[in-house]
Parts: sequence; structure tokens; C-alpha cells
Amino acid sequence: MFIFHAGFLNNRLLLWGESDDAKQSAPEKRRGRKPLKPPLERYPYCVGAGILLAELERLELKSLFKTAESSKAVFWAPLVEGKPLASSPFHHRRFAREN
Repeated sequence: MFIFHAGFLNNRLLLWGESDDAKQSAPEKRRGRKPLKPPLERYPYCVGAGILLAELERLELKSLFKTAESSKAVFWAPLVEGKPLASSPFHHRRFAREN
């Protein structure tokens, strides 16, 4: 399942995608002392720009984003037991699989 999200920030449309099949990357191993602030973690359900553009093309929407730029953004996700929650349709699928 793939879900598109969109929002405006500083007069720019931000578009991102979420999938329950997104690959979870292992955190980078750092050498030396631990940082004072823990590094930000990648949202485990986030898909990359390439997959997002491929999905837009599949839906014949890519032409709407001819001048789009890929960039990174930070957002706050709700946590349960220290893990970020996915969008609600993903919860329903996971619950159905587990029960």
C-alpha cells in the first residue's frame, strides 16, 4: 500500500510518500563519543524520491511536478513504545495480519 501526503511550508508544496513495504535502513555506525543530542532517525515507512516519482508516473501525475526538487524535511511522528506510528490504514493491515 502506498499513501501520498502533502502540505505547504513557506509557500512550497511538500509531497512525500509512505509505504508499509518501505525498506528500513540500518542506522549509521559512528565512531568516537556519543553526540549530546541523538541523531534524527529516518521515518521507517518513508519512501525515497525515486519511488515517489515512479508512483507519480504510474498514476500519470508526474507531469504536474516537472520542476520538483528532492529535499529532506523533518517532521514529528507520534510514537508508541519508542517507535513511530504509520498512517492509520497501515495499522489496520498490520492488526489484521497479527490476529
